[in-house]
Amino acid sequence: MKNGYVALHRKIQDHPFYKEKREFSKYEAWIDILMEVQHSNEAKDVILGMKVLKCFYGESLKSLKTWAKRWNWSASKVKRFFDLLKKMEQISVKSETITTRLKVLNYHLYDPKRNGSETQMKRKRNGSETEAVTDNNEKNVNNENVTLENEFNKFWNIYNKKEDRKKCLTKWKRLKQVDKDKIFETLPAYIKSTPDRQFRKYPATYLNNESWNNEIIDPLEEELRKNPHLEPLKRLDKPENLLRIDND
Repeated sequence: MKNGYVALHRKIQDHPFYKEKREFSKYEAWIDILMEVQHSNEAKDVILGMKVLKCFYGESLKSLKTWAKRWNWSASKVKRFFDLLKKMEQISVKSETITTRLKVLNYHLYDPKRNGSETQMKRKRNGSETEAVTDNNEKNVNNENVTLENEFNKFWNIYNKKEDRKKCLTKWKRLKQVDKDKIFETLPAYIKSTPDRQFRKYPATYLNNESWNNEIIDPLEEELRKNPHLEPLKRLDKPENLLRIDND
């Protein structure tokens, strides 16, 4: 199905080719109907004999004989053509005693003036909807950025070795949420295992190497593993293991 339209002015009916005496094809008859129906939004008074009839937008008041004369058809052929158009849901036909009221259904689709206005309205509406969607998207992006900044600041302060913040923030933004959750879960133990910050990994190294997945070794536990004879000293670190002396 082809889309779009070519504006065809009614002046084309004055062209010699249009006026040429001939038998119209069904296509030419259909174009002639579109040219002849009322294209103004305001109803037009049509005087037929002693009657005044209102002709509305997309309508025509012509008898079957008038159409037959225009197209060089018989009146019966015009009637058969109208019946075909009714089956195709292109027109409706109503008898007005002295004439026939023909109405083109959905005539606005063929009317450049009306169609152009509706298209303009759709463009404005779509433009407004697009602006609203854009605003919402921008708000969502801003909210996401705030959340990322807050999460990173939390990590940055806990890690407490402030080197290459910009690189670290860029890397942080690329992390999956599951990795961030794992970082916050394991980071306190890692910080405890490296109380001296000079022995703590650079934050960028920590993030790039996904160090949150590494085993965390307590330095005291490691020292005791290597030197079991130091175990008693470890117990002295706990208050409950100290000798209580009462001064009575």
